[in-house]
Amino acid sequence: MERNNNSLIWQFQKPDSETLNYLIGTMHVRDSSAFGFMPVFQDKINECQIYAAEMPLDQAEYTDVNSHLLLPDNQTLSDILPKAHYRRLNVF
Repeated sequence: MERNNNSLIWQFQKPDSETLNYLIGTMHVRDSSAFGFMPVFQDKINECQIYAAEMPLDQAEYTDVNSHLLLPDNQTLSDILPKAHYRRLNVF
């Protein structure tokens, strides 16, 4: 990863991979300066196969998001993953 201390978006990849990864660091900017970069961010997000974001899940406006965080019918990961996969994940 190239170092640029003034950047809000970083591109990186594993040495043995052609897959590009992006890290966007705007979540804690307290003014609107980061939002001028939204078209660039949106372009990079649209290129991604997987997107993950940090958000405060305890706020009432995210109740719809919260409803999607749990498995249905009180299922757990051990109910739906193969035993070997679950054992590997359960270490963490």
